[in-house]
Amino acid sequence: MIRASIDIGSNSVLLIVAELDEKNNVKELANESRVTALGRGLSKSGVFSEDAMKETYLALKDYVELSEELGIDSRSIIVTATEASRVASNAEEFFERIINKLNIEIKVISGSGEAYYTALGVCRMAKSKGLITIVDIGGASTEIMKIKSKPFQVIDSISLPVGSVRATDWIEQNQFDIEIKKAFDLIEDDRFESSDAIFVAGTMTSIAAIMLGMNSFEANKIGTESISFEKLGKFINCLKPLDNETLLDQYPILGKRSKSVVGGGLVALSVGHRLKIKNLTISPYGLRYGTLIEGSLEEQYVERHFRPENS
Repeated sequence: MIRASIDIGSNSVLLIVAELDEKNNVKELANESRVTALGRGLSKSGVFSEDAMKETYLALKDYVELSEELGIDSRSIIVTATEASRVASNAEEFFERIINKLNIEIKVISGSGEAYYTALGVCRMAKSKGLITIVDIGGASTEIMKIKSKPFQVIDSISLPVGSVRATDWIEQNQFDIEIKKAFDLIEDDRFESSDAIFVAGTMTSIAAIMLGMNSFEANKIGTESISFEKLGKFINCLKPLDNETLLDQYPILGKRSKSVVGGGLVALSVGHRLKIKNLTISPYGLRYGTLIEGSLEEQYVERHFRPENS
């Protein structure tokens, strides 16, 4: 069985197309990522920018065409949208505008849904065991999850309104410390504290790639070993003084993600300090893998469902 899943994130749009056997083992046929910064400036304006909407539409158009070339009907592609699409006042207008052009359905999922499918993707792909803490640093939100791997269960989760794109905006506005404190006030106790954790999403895999000295992204080399939180902190603090041009010159692999990697890295350090993390593993798996493996979305996790007119 061949399936495709697209994740419309607040910073990037991601595609996975894969063949799954009867045990849900995944054989990847296509794996694409494109930074469109859909959530850039959202904290201040409350809306998606025209440029970001155009870039997101073009990414989706390419992904639909690629999926169809691999034998998948556009209407069967699982397409999710996350935090930026939950809060942008023009999200509905944008999605209504593009679903008929692309002949796709788009489902805006809740923070708990984002946590559930991200955790599922990480656990199933990484063959994780036991009790696990997962931290998913997106563009506009960060999901923290306590997971039991077998049988799979989300024991607890929380979605914080902080991510790499929002953090980058806050840094420019000298509001980072204030906004981070507001977000962490939502964590009322120590139930998410853990000495070890798995960190996922584009900011963290990009940081892993440059720490490993990669010239091109190789997902299979990420997450093979644990790193100390102290080592991560020293590396991110070395990135802080660098402007975007210098970051790109030293680490061209970052591409457009260079604009938000420092903001996302500082979110990671803030979360790590708050949860008292000592060691972490960075995983290349996440939301789109979870929805791919599941094959459909539970209605309890869907906040809004956009369907083409001919559905």
